[in-house]
Amino acid sequence: MESAGTDHVYANLGKTVIIDVRTEKEYKGSQDAGEARGGHIQGAKHLLWSSVLNENGTPKSPEVIIKMMADLGVTPEDDFVVY
Repeated sequence: MESAGTDHVYANLGKTVIIDVRTEKEYKGSQDAGEARGGHIQGAKHLLWSSVLNENGTPKSPEVIIKMMADLGVTPEDDFVVY
């Protein structure tokens, strides 16, 4: 796992899967957090960050997370960025 900056993300649009883990409201355009521009990067998939956690705050099993990602059309082999 490595960090991907803005330049990397924009240079790889269409090649890298973008997964937006913010709230649905933010994904759809809310600027409640003071962003300069609302909404998601075109083509980004939405997966709320807390959906990968159990009720006690621990991560769900890898198998469950892989299934959640597969439901988005993302496999472990894909190049993806989470933001």
